[in-house]
Amino acid sequence: MNEIEAKEFEAELRKIKPAQAPDPLLRRLEGARKCSFHPESRPPEGSVSWNLLLRWLGAGTATAMAVFFAWRLGWKPPGWGVRADSKPAATLKADGVEVDQKLVSSFDAVAQLPGGQPVRFRVQNWMDHVVVSDKDRGLVIDHSNPRVEVVPVRFETY
Repeated sequence: MNEIEAKEFEAELRKIKPAQAPDPLLRRLEGARKCSFHPESRPPEGSVSWNLLLRWLGAGTATAMAVFFAWRLGWKPPGWGVRADSKPAATLKADGVEVDQKLVSSFDAVAQLPGGQPVRFRVQNWMDHVVVSDKDRGLVIDHSNPRVEVVPVRFETY
């Protein structure tokens, strides 16, 4: 649709009168307008609006339940219970770091791809070992972790 056709279409739409809304819809809209907070629909001074009271009571109950569950689960906001004069916790200062890896085993395996071509895999089992020490605090962290490497190798056929 080009610009001229769009303008003609808009002009035709402006000429059309909108249809009358169905009566049930008009009655529902009129009822909703009466329920809204207009000065004439407010309760007289001194009387309690139960609807408003129940809204506040519901919100207060939900807040109280959230606080209760947070208290029972032991949740505390960040910085809760920290004194203004307390010092931050000392961080780890690594004086000595040793990283070691040892080859535990190595073997080759042959498999077939879905197309039938053979592929050779080299499988290597390693043991990684890390030692971190902080001499000022007398702290030593010693961690070992096994690792497996599988590397596909081109299989040459003659």
